[in-house]
Amino acid sequence: MPSYISRTWTQLNEFRRSNP
Repeated sequence: MPSYISRTWTQLNEFRRSNP
């Protein structure tokens, strides 16, 4: 998995965690 996808996935998880 490319690093940019991993980065985007991490950002998505953080966003969902901050905004349930």
